[in-house]
Amino acid sequence: MKTPVLLLVLACSLPAHAAAAPARPNIIFLLADDQRYDTLGVTGNKIVKTPNIDRLAAGGALFERDYVVSSACSPNRAAILSGMYNRSMGVRDFSADFPPQVARNLYPFVLKRAGYHIGFIGKWGVASTIESTIEPYAKQFDYWRGFVGQGDYYTKERKDRHLEQIIADQAEEFLKTAPRDRPFNLSISFKAPHGPWSGYDRRFRNEFKNVDIPFPATLNEESVARLPPFMRTFRLSLNGKTVEDLRGIHQEYVRQYYRLIMGLDEAVGRIVAALEREGLAGNTVIIYASDNGHFLHEWGFHGKWLMYEPSIHVPLVIHDPRLPAARRGARVKALTQSVDYAPTMIELAGAEIPDNIQGRSLVPLLRGDAPAGWRDDVFHDYDFEMYPGDIPKNIGVRTERHKLVRYITPRPQYEQLFDLEKDPLELENLIDNPALAGVRSDLQRRLAGYRTKLKDAAPDYEEYAGSYQVTGIGADFPDEEADFSGLASIGQTFRAATSQLRHVEWRWPYFIMRHPQNGVEVLLKRGGPDGEVIANTVIPPREIYNLNLSRARFDAKDLKVGETLYVEFRPQGKPAKRRVGMWKYGKDSHADGTAWRDGKPVDGDIPLYFVFVK
Repeated sequence: MKTPVLLLVLACSLPAHAAAAPARPNIIFLLADDQRYDTLGVTGNKIVKTPNIDRLAAGGALFERDYVVSSACSPNRAAILSGMYNRSMGVRDFSADFPPQVARNLYPFVLKRAGYHIGFIGKWGVASTIESTIEPYAKQFDYWRGFVGQGDYYTKERKDRHLEQIIADQAEEFLKTAPRDRPFNLSISFKAPHGPWSGYDRRFRNEFKNVDIPFPATLNEESVARLPPFMRTFRLSLNGKTVEDLRGIHQEYVRQYYRLIMGLDEAVGRIVAALEREGLAGNTVIIYASDNGHFLHEWGFHGKWLMYEPSIHVPLVIHDPRLPAARRGARVKALTQSVDYAPTMIELAGAEIPDNIQGRSLVPLLRGDAPAGWRDDVFHDYDFEMYPGDIPKNIGVRTERHKLVRYITPRPQYEQLFDLEKDPLELENLIDNPALAGVRSDLQRRLAGYRTKLKDAAPDYEEYAGSYQVTGIGADFPDEEADFSGLASIGQTFRAATSQLRHVEWRWPYFIMRHPQNGVEVLLKRGGPDGEVIANTVIPPREIYNLNLSRARFDAKDLKVGETLYVEFRPQGKPAKRRVGMWKYGKDSHADGTAWRDGKPVDGDIPLYFVFVK
């Protein structure tokens, strides 16, 4: 089939028939989902077709070294909206919400206070595992078409209309109805090219059908063998599959990914064409970015999460039609990060950048200036672990040439050092190379500087191995649920690793889609269900929802190392079916403990973390 492509003319001034534009520019922020840097024509991809995004870059600037601050979608979206690093604002996973003082200064709301008409379309993505978490944000927008979770490319009711087409329809509606007496800010968060990749627009089903997709240079036994063992066994690595298994599915897999990107590019073209029709193109800045990258089977990996380049390097295009001709098509080589988008839009709007914002405006770089003291490294922080032994958490720092990665899990912590100039494929770990001892020391100093400068509002105790010992139950995805509707209590025995237990931590299961009416009491006992109660606390209903991390803080001291402890969960009141419960394993997975239900020992431990003070 012939690919539908909209031919765009990006005007540099308003048409004569249009109403007078506001002095300040309109701003459209377009966010792709899981699109890596090298999947645009303008970034060098010779297979995928992205003429509309390429034209934006040709009329604006491509930022060639733009990096996410976290390689998971929700934390990085939080960084984009707030202009803050995740550990400073406390949003480090999929369920955490913005603190009130941060929520007030999300870039759309700063622009609204500055007089902008604001709209949002698509995936909100921050703490949006249940509807109630996004309702306070939705009410503040003048135009809201956001949704919870991932959304669906197709639905039973919408069998022949792809989600990206619906998003483009909504963008056209916003542009047609936006008031002309004040500027607007429209944020559009696409689902594409996030999985399922088989959900591409069916109009593109024949695209790339006979195109040979090359294998990644690191999808081979030799490259995989260079990885430490723990990086070959988590759920988005080879994990029991073979290199040949992945090579067998790779080509069609990437074709599907590229088809999703083509549909995304078409939607971008429709949005720009609508700007033209409405006479708005000459005064509208368009920013195009992605929430994170994605592996295409490099090292046998799928997903994102890690600090390798395919995961953290993302496209960033800023199209400002007011730029002089000499600046159009510019390629900016400075190191930039997703925390920079919010202050950029705020400066473009002529508003004051709030003090809490930690990123820097890219406006000087867009105009060709060289800001004093611009960063010479970027910081990365990935902190989400659904269960013990899941995708390894990692932090790190990247300069123009070198990269240091520290894996918080497993124990002991593990580091990688890469020379990206000599080794762009990140194959050779130089952490113990004496010739790079100075580089290693410098990068470790830089990393320590970020960890000191960025106050840790939501500490991950596994990161602070010198002060805490964290143990966990399980090393695979929990395969069952324990529903409190038919149980009075759920418990788990474990052993004391040190003389002081600070926290017990866990994540609530997927099925908790709304807050319950009552909380859950958590007790710590010696020995077992009939033992002495050492401490207790209550998890309030507002903290009980899909995937949220809860911490029962006990600060139990004077424990005997090795003694048996028992943690028990009791719902306050009788919850409705599948309203409150815990993850569990179908089989025993913890040698030093036993699961209990209603005071009786059962098979199948509960995935918990135990945080001991050293």
